[in-house]
Amino acid sequence: LYYNLLRKPALKMGLNYQYITFKDQVPTIYFSPEKYQAVELFADLRGKISEKTIYMASAATGIQKVEDDPNTNIFRAETSIQHQFSPRFSLNAYGKYSNIASATAAGFEFTEIGLKAKWLFLKKPLFHKKLNLD
Repeated sequence: LYYNLLRKPALKMGLNYQYITFKDQVPTIYFSPEKYQAVELFADLRGKISEKTIYMASAATGIQKVEDDPNTNIFRAETSIQHQFSPRFSLNAYGKYSNIASATAAGFEFTEIGLKAKWLFLKKPLFHKKLNLD
């Protein structure tokens, strides 16, 4: 559930609710509680710095409950900036943090910082022709 507050830059705020349940609990292999619930308030902002540079920032906070454990506070955030150097090359710097159990399950916390490069080295896709499936 969300509401668009602004169009340019795009700003939306809202409420997320998760209810997850698993028939079989196998915590040694993957996050699979009998019952998991979370509720969070979030905000998401996206826009352009220039014709070739875009940004995004997103954050949320709330509470989660895993099975019969006590409620815990949750927080997640993500931000990125991307620049299009040419029609076939772009670079994106980003950062993420989350302590939401349903997204991480590995100690219930992670941080990620990275750089993504996208280079379309061919002018056309390698498999450009459509398949005839008739």
